Amino acid sequence: MDKSYNIAIKRKSTEKTTHLSGQIPSKSWETLLRFRDEVKKLLSVLRECENLNVSFNLQWSRDDNVLRSNPKATVKDRDLAAILHSLRPFILQKETIEFNRTINTIQRHIRHEVIKSYFQSLKDLFSGKEFQGYVQVSQEQRVGELGNLEELQVVNSEKILMTWLNAYEYHRDDDKQKLIDQIDSVLPKDFTRMLFVSMVLDKVKVILQLGDIIHVIEEKGGFGIEIR
Repeated sequence: MDKSYNIAIKRKSTEKTTHLSGQIPSKSWETLLRFRDEVKKLLSVLRECENLNVSFNLQWSRDDNVLRSNPKATVKDRDLAAILHSLRPFILQKETIEFNRTINTIQRHIRHEVIKSYFQSLKDLFSGKEFQGYVQVSQEQRVGELGNLEELQVVNSEKILMTWLNAYEYHRDDDKQKLIDQIDSVLPKDFTRMLFVSMVLDKVKVILQLGDIIHVIEEKGGFGIEIR
């Protein structure tokens, strides 16, 4: 059965409200409901976690020319394993409810520049692009057949996060482990781990946001957005 929606977009500067209405076809709506159901499972896992914060200091020692990290708070290994298992349907490319695929499904049926901009902000948070807007951690990497070329590699990127997941969490890929080990030879290992965990938690945050949107459409038939 198709799902009807009504979205109110209020512009604060003019106090004018624009209403969007339409229908999400049944097949697409079923996909969105599967996403919502997996979000519920993720929430049940998160409730069992002791800590969902990452905090650390970086210190540079002039004496031995070494960068050190000082973890203050991080997610426990067992909690991270449970979270990553619950995230698989949202981040693995072949999954029908992979995050970007799901958000694109909504965008096909709810068309407006404000909605498009809002969903793009969710995509940027999910991909780490927003994180890079605040801080970008880069490392020079030797490339080329003779290793005689240098390439600047962004560590807090989606590409390197997925490399880490497939090297040590989801799989045990030897080639990917070598790449992560190369990064760890320059940056403190506990620092890079906390960097990746922080990116995972950003994914969790935005997945919950999208789940909330689907839930509100299901329960109330729509939602409201306020812009300047």
